[in-house]
Amino acid sequence: MPEKETYGLKHCQIPELFKEPFIVSGYRRPGLSFWGCIKSLLSPTNETFNVWSHLIAFLFFIAVNMTGLAVDDPFYLPLISFSVGISVLYITSSSAHLFNCMSANSHRICFFFDYAAIGFYTFTAGQALFFYSRSTGAFLWFIYDSLIVFQIVSSFFSFLLTFFCCVSSQPRWQNHKALLKVFIVVLNWLVITSPYTVRLLLCEKSDPSNNSASMAYFKRHMIFCVLGAFVYAARIPERFMTGVFDSFGQSHNLQHILVAMGIQQAFNTAHVDLHQRRDVLAARFASQPTVMNTFGAAILVLIGHLFIVLLFASKLPPAKNKSKD
Repeated sequence: MPEKETYGLKHCQIPELFKEPFIVSGYRRPGLSFWGCIKSLLSPTNETFNVWSHLIAFLFFIAVNMTGLAVDDPFYLPLISFSVGISVLYITSSSAHLFNCMSANSHRICFFFDYAAIGFYTFTAGQALFFYSRSTGAFLWFIYDSLIVFQIVSSFFSFLLTFFCCVSSQPRWQNHKALLKVFIVVLNWLVITSPYTVRLLLCEKSDPSNNSASMAYFKRHMIFCVLGAFVYAARIPERFMTGVFDSFGQSHNLQHILVAMGIQQAFNTAHVDLHQRRDVLAARFASQPTVMNTFGAAILVLIGHLFIVLLFASKLPPAKNKSKD
């Protein structure tokens, strides 16, 4: 099949599963081989930007942030775990957008892994905010004074995210999957950022280790995440100018940019609190970072997410013979 018919299809030329709302062109032909997907990296498809945006974000994150991590200092373990979660998110997202056109089942499975990576990322983000950003004031809810309780709650909502995002891929949710995914992601986001938001909203004056630097980063993180969720759920701008933003500028592209900017601000928030609040946190709380309560917990949560992926993948119908390039 000629390349123009492989990488430049209209929405009327592909199955319903592969279509995106208000995107009418730039589709890749379902049934591409592994190498066909790789070659599409340099073609102007409606997925090209989604692949490159998080791939570049991953490389930028590594280049900017990895050199400042003290790997031999146990207090840095939550931040390193957070870095792993961010890296997994970026790599899995890029891979999902790159290989999702190989078959109907690969399309679903790619995004099952994408959802699992988001869930895993949120758990590691919660770890960093718990250890570095929770209030040290007199007012403190039990959940933020107990590492075990917080990790149980955050892992539960992390699994909930992956589960319901996988559910959203089922045909009966086709018209509302964006709203369902945004709702469960926002709910999970509220839980994992709660160590900071509780400190910000209820304990700001009573917290002896409050600092304006991390607060500025956290507020920017909130702004970017809210904007990213809004443009994705509302399908702006392609909803109002159908066909104009198929290859670049669609809501998913904008969401990737805003999410990457928000993630960097979240990392900066944790990094600043690590340095500026370390002594107070060490004196206030008995639970301090260890390999087991950071990486050990993260690995267990990752295994749980993989189990959810395998559960949904096992329920997919048998794969049909795909066409050849």
